[in-house]
Amino acid sequence: MNERDQLVTFSKLKDGLISQSAAAKILNFSVRLVRKKFKRFIEFGAKGLIHQRRNKPSPKVWDSEEKEFAWFEGRASKCTLLVFIDDATSSIVHAELAPSESTESLMVATHYYVEQFGRPLIFLC
Repeated sequence: MNERDQLVTFSKLKDGLISQSAAAKILNFSVRLVRKKFKRFIEFGAKGLIHQRRNKPSPKVWDSEEKEFAWFEGRASKCTLLVFIDDATSSIVHAELAPSESTESLMVATHYYVEQFGRPLIFLC
């Protein structure tokens, strides 16, 4: 549903013309989401129904972090931990140790990631 449809439904809810469960059915929302959005509607009016991420850049789908460390306790050279994190879930989707954070090691890790999970949306820009 777009925000205009939500405005009509939440206005009816505010006026007592429909119940929260009826609003949930109309909007195809859970009753919990109706309560949450209705609270924002009461507090902020129609602006409270606008999606909070509107006109904000999308979060990155992946990220890499560099962690140079003596992972092997002096038995081997220091190396870098490359980690790909899904920003939406904060879950680690790929991690590997590389000799350094070089273009080659990042390309190899990215290639593995794309083979396993597909191309991140950020690559479409």
